[in-house]
Amino acid sequence: MSGTSREPGWYLDRNDPEFKRYWNGRAWTARRHPVNAPSPPPPLTQRAEAPHRLPAVSISAPDPAKRRLPVWLWIVGSLMVVRTLFGVVAAFDNAGTGSTSTVTHDPSAVSSPATPH
Repeated sequence: MSGTSREPGWYLDRNDPEFKRYWNGRAWTARRHPVNAPSPPPPLTQRAEAPHRLPAVSISAPDPAKRRLPVWLWIVGSLMVVRTLFGVVAAFDNAGTGSTSTVTHDPSAVSSPATPH
């Protein structure tokens, strides 16, 4: 049976006029009942068979001004990182100098003891 633009409900079955068949608004279902019997309520699967519609959601492109950091912030941040790196390197270079001193002993600078004449 081909679909028509009818409202969902119970209609005469074209293949068997002794029965009614349920139309869910898109297609005929397998649910049938005798014509003389009172029409049962719509099948519970009516909701599952109906097309699902999601709520409308507007999708817009993100605002570039909100996502990007200003150029001056990148420059200041980069300069701070470079300054920190120079400070760390300078601290390690000067670690061996300062308060500690090394004493070297030159054996030729030592005078020999005086010998009596």
